[in-house]
Amino acid sequence: MNKQSTSVAILCMISFIQAYCLVGVFPYAAYMTIFLMNQEVSSDGMVDDSIPKNQQKHLTRRQLHMLRNVGNRHRYTAISAEQAGPYATLLTTSFMIGRTCTAHFWGRLADCYGRRFVLLASLIGSGLACLWFGMTTIYGGLCGAVMSRGMLGAWNSIVGVTKVRNK
Repeated sequence: MNKQSTSVAILCMISFIQAYCLVGVFPYAAYMTIFLMNQEVSSDGMVDDSIPKNQQKHLTRRQLHMLRNVGNRHRYTAISAEQAGPYATLLTTSFMIGRTCTAHFWGRLADCYGRRFVLLASLIGSGLACLWFGMTTIYGGLCGAVMSRGMLGAWNSIVGVTKVRNK
């Protein structure tokens, strides 16, 4: 394989990885939103302050603070599958919002510092944002998931950089 073929193969792999970051969440976005919004709700729609310690490690600090300060039980609105649509849409579109906001920035950066630097920075940033998104069930909840998807999109807007031909 010559150098040009290797470069094209690497660019194709990078484009595939970045595209997978976009569509990888689609199959489970609705289920993830339901889980993130209902993780501490009991079957009758009430939050119980007597959650066992081994289950409390899955709650965020804010949720534990809310449980301790409100009292023994309080009303918490559970979200059903029919109500998850707008939240799942927000989760999936935050990626494209982040991508749209930073596409021009990545193009300018590629013009100044070169494509290789931009591709490497994008892959590293995308990897860190993917890790953050993967840990949102423990750290951040739905708000953290939306922010991490937005950051993933912001690091991922290099489509123009991979499609530009060198002269």
